[in-house]
Amino acid sequence: MKRIVSFIFTLAFLLFSFNLESDASNEYYKYSIDEAYIYPVTPDMDEWKLLPSVIERREACSVPYSILIKMTDSALVETVITHPYFSDVYAFDTVSDGIKWVSEYVNGVDLLLERNNICDALEDYLEKKKDRIDYLRTIKPKEMSYSENHEIISYINAATLLNYIKDNYISRDESNGINTEYNVSFPPLPGLSITSTGDGYVYTPNGSGVYVLYNCTWSDHNTTRELAEIEHYNYLATYPSTSEVFYDSISPLYNCHSYAWYSQSSSNYRWMPDPYAYISDGSYVGTYPIVGAKITYYNSGSYIHSGVVTSVGAYTYTTHMTSKWGCLGLYNHLVDDCPYYSNASVSYWKIN
Repeated sequence: MKRIVSFIFTLAFLLFSFNLESDASNEYYKYSIDEAYIYPVTPDMDEWKLLPSVIERREACSVPYSILIKMTDSALVETVITHPYFSDVYAFDTVSDGIKWVSEYVNGVDLLLERNNICDALEDYLEKKKDRIDYLRTIKPKEMSYSENHEIISYINAATLLNYIKDNYISRDESNGINTEYNVSFPPLPGLSITSTGDGYVYTPNGSGVYVLYNCTWSDHNTTRELAEIEHYNYLATYPSTSEVFYDSISPLYNCHSYAWYSQSSSNYRWMPDPYAYISDGSYVGTYPIVGAKITYYNSGSYIHSGVVTSVGAYTYTTHMTSKWGCLGLYNHLVDDCPYYSNASVSYWKIN
């Protein structure tokens, strides 16, 4: 009996020792990389423009998981916020929608959200970069180099992530002393509120009412003209096929759905959250790509983007369209070269 008890205690001790060594080994394994990942290709390189589509460019910026799990919090933060496509977050109406979308191809977002002390790393980054960003803001956005523009975008990304984590992953109980909004020198993009000047309805050809917001301002989007302009030039660099349809097309008044389905006028002041009624009431029917057709990107039960076909090629990657990207500019671009092209289903529509 004594031998059995002794054997059990010995086995328990060995297992305990093994677990300690394993935990220590895992700690070292997780946090042995303390520098951010250097992306092999970025929008300021000729190689970026030679990659045939947004899918190939995203794949070129993919960070191996075996590297990500070894990163310290600060290295992981900088790797995620400097990813060339993390700023796709701002092409959507809400930060939550944008982060959910980019986490599909910015491989590091989900891992970052699992870290317990990531807010400290984000705050440290913002504090470290503040003086540099204050200096960069003295330069006009259109006169910035890509690297200068990207520095500001990365800073905005950090503030956006910090606020998102505090809003969604940390208790808002003020007794905990937790600040749920990081007080950066300018607000993060975006997040449309329903507090615009007014709202109402426009109507489909078959008479169905479509809800719209009137006269949205920059504050309704939780941003400023300055930030929108910085993001505008970032998109022009990040998406090589993209060009601005007309100078100074940035506007908080209307969005992609309103432009595509309601009015292509530059004086349009209606923001349309959902164009579904145009399709569901039979006003429009499905078609193949033709000039003037409406084009939609559909994902997870909703239409996330709309535009108008402007030229038709033999393939999707040679067909051009015009669309409005959130509260930013009105762009002409290839169908497969925009923030919305990935897991979305692309469809074309003509009036019935």
